Amino acid sequence: ADASAADADAGAADAAVATEDAAGATVEPTASPSTTAPPATTSPAATAATSPTDAPTGTSAGTSAGTSAAQTPTAATAVPDERCPAPDGSDARVAQFSEPPPVCIDAGRLYAADFETTLGDFTLVLDPALDLASVNNFVFLSRFGAYDDTIFHRVISGFVVQGGDVEMAFGTGSPGYRFDGGYPVDGWYGVGAVAMANSGDPTSNGSQFFIVTSDTTGLPPNYSPLGRVTAGLDAVLAIEATPTGVRERPGGSPARDVPVADVVVTSVTIRDAGDADLAAYARAAG
Repeated sequence: ADASAADADAGAADAAVATEDAAGATVEPTASPSTTAPPATTSPAATAATSPTDAPTGTSAGTSAGTSAAQTPTAATAVPDERCPAPDGSDARVAQFSEPPPVCIDAGRLYAADFETTLGDFTLVLDPALDLASVNNFVFLSRFGAYDDTIFHRVISGFVVQGGDVEMAFGTGSPGYRFDGGYPVDGWYGVGAVAMANSGDPTSNGSQFFIVTSDTTGLPPNYSPLGRVTAGLDAVLAIEATPTGVRERPGGSPARDVPVADVVVTSVTIRDAGDADLAAYARAAG
């Protein structure tokens, strides 16, 4: 919406941040083995894991997610011609496309993304100067309502919260395409940083994203940057604190680190960043 302007084996001892792999599954960024953050299984990685499905240290991923049922997003319309969505977010929800989006944003303008979730609201400032392709993609999907009624499907305390699976496949879904993104400078990730999840490099970006919740993740600069949380970080940390478990994934391996009770993204509204947003972003960017 807008008001204006699975799990895949990382092939290493370290766990990685989850994104879409070649089969549509998601993988995770790998972290340095010397870090102290907990290992991830389908999202950004923290410490070394013994296998790609190992539960992160200190989590409750070994227990079943029980009867918590995933939300079903509002039915999406047929794939439109690859066009830009209405800036006011008035298009019907679309979550599947035949190719990456055209450029639909002003490269010289910063945007704010207002999230409404079942655990509180927060705002991101999206900065095209960090990576035009990734910010454009995020705005495109948001304005088509692709993120509405999706969930945060992977949560690891002291590491990241991950969402954006527009097919509600617990980390294996995609918008139907992949695109190339950029690399951040080393050390860019910190609390409140937002980046695209991928299958090991920015050429495999899709729709999934993660928000960093610790300064000690040790993530390598392999995940395309979007921006930073500028308001409502307490809501992000509330998501991080939610109990997690294992969720059965139809036709695939069990999904781990899934919140026991669905954390639903009710809506994402894109608008031009205002003065207060810009000031908060400057502070967050340090």
